Amino acid sequence: MVRVMPPTERAKRPIAIVTGASRGIGKSVALRLAEQGAHVFACARSSSTGEARSHGDGWIEHRHLDVTDHGQCRALCSDITGEHGSIDILVNNAAVYLEGPGPSSGRKFLTLPWDAISGTVLTNLLAQMDLVHATLPIMISRGYGRIVNVSSGMGRFVELNGYAVAYRTSKAAINAFTRSVADTVGDLDILINAVCPGWTATAMGGPDAPRQPDRAAEGIVWAATLPAGGITGALLRDGEHFGW
Repeated sequence: MVRVMPPTERAKRPIAIVTGASRGIGKSVALRLAEQGAHVFACARSSSTGEARSHGDGWIEHRHLDVTDHGQCRALCSDITGEHGSIDILVNNAAVYLEGPGPSSGRKFLTLPWDAISGTVLTNLLAQMDLVHATLPIMISRGYGRIVNVSSGMGRFVELNGYAVAYRTSKAAINAFTRSVADTVGDLDILINAVCPGWTATAMGGPDAPRQPDRAAEGIVWAATLPAGGITGALLRDGEHFGW
């Protein structure tokens, strides 16, 4: 039986938002955070909004959210803050890969439809910036926050090449954004990092990827629950600096 959380207990729990949480890495992250005692809003376009359900020591509450819809993002943050008084953790996991398979050479980028290019940047960069822009003032008001922007080693400058140009560009940009915005709150207990989960067997990564979602989620959850004085403004993988 699913128990009902009383208001006194609700007020004590860290409040987390995880996007792209209906499957894969995002689902694993949401479940792990709930197991550690958080009240997790597991958000996805394919999810239906529902009641909070107990999971482990915490709670999972599914919310429908299209991260590319500015109004939906702002309404979500406003509703959560109004009900719970805070947003303590943001995991920007939702992302798309719209360029399809292909060789690492040639000029494939020039044949991509504009919708694929703009859609990649909108989801992988601007949507993440939008949610950070919405949640960071809430965290500043409380003097605490943890933000994880799920990125990729494909966005590291040392790995850039002609394969997946739009995807690589969006991830390189979110890395730069992470480092820059972390500096704006460097005097507070608000830690903001980008995390590369590694090549993972998801709908995006494909069945040949060597990592499973639960393994990929470990580094993300680690960054989302760092203690005071932890790493900030970095690109991380498996709890270590990954370099730019």
